[in-house]
Order: sequence, then structure tokens, then C-alpha cells
Amino acid sequence: MDFEELKEQWEELENWKKLLITIFFSGIIIYIGYVFFLEAKLAQIENLEREVSKLQNDINYLKKYAKAEKLKKLNEKIKSIQAKISQKEKELKKYKKYIPDRPFTEKILVRVSKIADKSGVELESFSIKEKSIVYAVYRKDINRVIFKDKLSKKETGIKLNKLSFEIKSTGSMESLYKFLRNLINTKRIVILDRVNISKIKGNLAFNIKFSSYYMED
Repeated sequence: MDFEELKEQWEELENWKKLLITIFFSGIIIYIGYVFFLEAKLAQIENLEREVSKLQNDINYLKKYAKAEKLKKLNEKIKSIQAKISQKEKELKKYKKYIPDRPFTEKILVRVSKIADKSGVELESFSIKEKSIVYAVYRKDINRVIFKDKLSKKETGIKLNKLSFEIKSTGSMESLYKFLRNLINTKRIVILDRVNISKIKGNLAFNIKFSSYYMED
């Protein structure tokens, strides 16, 4: 099949079918983008936490082994290290907007409601389906982060709590597209798992499943 035939078939499609195809391929691109985005944020959080821990250990070491006559110099050193810790913690706080250290489910519920109103989608129900533990593992051979339920003995990964949500709603294809775009463009990382579309008594009904993550132990 050549390009002209594909073009003709595309032009013959109904608008809602074109929009559905666009959403599907946009979802694939967005998912891939988020995987790489997530990898970068996780690495930054892990590095910052390691740096803060090291700096705190430096302070403890200096306090324990410094001689009394060097106390003034020691205090200056401690102040310098504490300033670095403060800066690193500010950076860490910024990155934890993407992957927080608590679930903050209420904030997600409020955010989804606002996005639905803004997009013209009518929410029928919104529920938390399950909470599970996953591990974000960087696969060097494919240059990608993957999520696994368990780690093998040779693997290292970052432990994450996964929250799965389900939304049932109605609206137009245009409102669905706006809703999905706004949902995944929030600061907190959201990954679309599945979008089902059906017709009920002539109206379009949507079943949307998505996931979000946090790092609490």
C-alpha cells in the first residue's frame, strides 16, 4: 500500500476515528517520553539523597574526632556543610514534585476533578484500584527504564509505590483528548495504562486507567 492510498483512507475516516487514532499514537509517544523523563528524575533524586547523606556523615565525623583547639575551625566547616545540605534539600524538594515521598491521593482526586471540568468531561466515577510495589530498573541494553514486580539477584532498582486509578466518564472525543493531555501534563508523573471507548445509548463513554508513583518506604 503506497502513501496515496493511505492518505485517501485517512481522509475517508470519520473525525472521531481520526481523533482516536491520534490519541493512540500520542499516548505511545508520551509513554516513551515519560519513561525517559522518569529515569532522569529518579537518578537525580537518588544522587541528591546520597549527597545529603554523605554531607551529614561528614558533620558527624568532624564532631566526633575534632580536637578542642580546632573547635572554631570545625564550626566554620560544619556551617559550610550545613549550607550545602540545605541547598541539596531544596533541590530534592523540587524533584519530589514529580515523584513525591507520600501518596497524596486527595490531591490527585482534586486535580482530576478540576481537569475534567476544564476539559468538558463528565466524571461518573473515580476510584483507587490498588496499591503495589514496583522497581524501576534501568536496562542498559535497551537504554530504557522498565518496571518490575521483583528484582533478580543481579539487578538493582529503585523501589516505588504504584497507585492505580480508574476513571469512568462521558463526553466527546475532543473533550477526552483535552482531558488526557491535561492529565499527563501535571508535574507529578502520570502514566496512562489503558483507555477504552464505547457507545452507550448514543453517548460516548470512557474507561481510563492510569498510574502514579511515590517513594515512601
